[in-house]
Amino acid sequence: MPSAHVYFHVALGMILGAVIGFKPVLESWYHRRRLAQSLGRWILWTYVGGTFAIAPSLCRMVHLPEAFCRGWWMNIFVFHPLVDQLMDKRGLLIGELLIVGMFGTQYLTLLTAIFHAGKRKE
Repeated sequence: MPSAHVYFHVALGMILGAVIGFKPVLESWYHRRRLAQSLGRWILWTYVGGTFAIAPSLCRMVHLPEAFCRGWWMNIFVFHPLVDQLMDKRGLLIGELLIVGMFGTQYLTLLTAIFHAGKRKE
């Protein structure tokens, strides 16, 4: 059965979580409120999204039936079966690059917030 690499699924989930959780960061930034709480929640959303996206793979790990793990209802987990059909044993390098890109984006966002917080206090 064709399937995408688990790193690709994690990366898609992380991107979805980052997009969902970034609105409070933007609002805090725009209204010049404290960013620590909203940034922390954004990072948490990112990791929760990555974990959520691999739920069908985790179901396979605990030996649930393959028909259950590849059912249409598993598309609620960031379109897991659909991505498996489209990627067909690919996605390792792309997934790794996307995950590293998410880590880099988080790091740069935190550095930018620290820089602007230090600038504001002067």
